[in-house]
This record gives sequence, C-alpha cells and structure tokens, in this order.
Amino acid sequence: MTFDEQDSLIESLNAAYDKAGTITDEDIKELFAKKNAIADEDEQTSYEFDEFFAEVVSKWAQDELTDEKAQLLLNLCLLYTSDAADE
Repeated sequence: MTFDEQDSLIESLNAAYDKAGTITDEDIKELFAKKNAIADEDEQTSYEFDEFFAEVVSKWAQDELTDEKAQLLLNLCLLYTSDAADE
C-alpha cells in the first residue's frame, strides 16, 4: 500500500468515525487488519498513518475497558514489540 493509498484510507476511516461519533471494537479490528496488511506487503507505514493509528487507538482506549478491548490492547503491544524486534 503506497503512502497515497494510506492517506486515502485515513480519510475514509476518519470520515466513518466522525459520522458514527464513536470508535467501536470492530473499527479497531479493521484498523489492525489494515495495518497488518501493510506489514504483510513488507511496506512501511507513513508517519501520518502511524499518527492516525495512535490517535484512533488512544480515543478508543479512553472508553470503558472491556475484556475484548484489553485483549486488543495487548495485541497492539505485541504488534509493536514484534515490529521493533524486526529492525
């Protein structure tokens, strides 16, 4: 996924989150899937995508903590730990 494609993805996801007024667990799963797809292509994510990813996860994490949310946050930590180990 090129940086331009990532920018388009950010715009479409941002519009969807703004329209819904909330970020759901399903939204986060979709965002993780997109980030994983980029990694599977051995592509780097843009600074803008990483910033967007962190902002969305941060907003989502501020809501009530559920078991599923805790598991997704753990997966996020493992994802970044794994990425750092690759470098």
